[in-house]
Order: sequence, then structure tokens, then C-alpha cells
Amino acid sequence: MKKIIFIILSLCSLVIAQDTPKDTISLKTIDGKSINLKITDSGFIFKEYKNKVVLLDIFGTECPYCIRSRETLVNLQNRYKNNLQIIAIQVQNFIKDDTLKQFAKKYNMTYPIVNLQDAQELVLFIQVNANWQGQIPYMMLFDKKGNMKKDYLGLSDEKQLEFDIKSSI
Repeated sequence: MKKIIFIILSLCSLVIAQDTPKDTISLKTIDGKSINLKITDSGFIFKEYKNKVVLLDIFGTECPYCIRSRETLVNLQNRYKNNLQIIAIQVQNFIKDDTLKQFAKKYNMTYPIVNLQDAQELVLFIQVNANWQGQIPYMMLFDKKGNMKKDYLGLSDEKQLEFDIKSSI
């Protein structure tokens, strides 16, 4: 099943890559809120989170390393709530928003969460433009101006993430 989804996503990314470039991507969180991203040459401007560092967290609900990173991300969001916004994108499975809400509650995720079916355009854009191959966890750190500063593949050290966040504030 995962191979079929990967093949479909790969084919869609080829179609999108050939389309006329679009300069915005809109996401819908599991709570029904909108997040609008303006595509720039060096990253994204997150219209709802101006003047904040943004950590885009691409994860799955059945990925052991993703689950282990929940505590770190919740701690960082709480510690830097005035300067940091984490946005989580669940990409591992097509699951219902209610199921994802239960997962978020279990792991105290108070930051915005977007489910795969509401983030496909962004996921495909990242695959094509950041050469991300679908491994999770995967995170991208953007400074207050929307410039991508760093990306992380696999389980990330909380001290390193904190250092990078502080350097981007």
C-alpha cells in the first residue's frame, strides 16, 4: 500500500512540476484553520505567523522516531511560544482528522497540525524542490523572514534544535 501511495505521489509531483508555477500554498489544519504560505526563492512566508521562526515538522503517527520527538517539539513550542511556531504535517497515512486529533491530544500537541489529504500540494512541492524523498521525521526551520535555515532528517537532538531556533530568532 505504501508503495502505491509513493508511486501516486511521485506521478503527481511530476505533473505539478510541469504546471505553471504557483506562488501560494494553502493548508487546512485539523481544527479547520487556514495556513497560507507564500513561496519565495529562499523558503516560505507564513502569512499567519509573521515575525515568528517556523519549524515545519513532517511526521507520521506510526513512526517510532516521530513519536519520540513529540515531547521535544512540545517543550520547544512552549518555551519559545512568542517567537516560534511549529506546524506539524502528518504524511504517513491517510487517516481521519478525528484520529489525528486523538493522537495530538495523547502527545499534548498544541500547535497546528495538518493532515496529509490537506497538505498534498505542500508535500509534493517539498519533494520536488527540497529533494525530500519521503523519509520521516523530516523538519525544516525557517527564520522570521521565511528563509529556510536548516533541515533535519531523522530524530533530532533537542539541544541542537534549540540552538538553531535561538539563532534564527
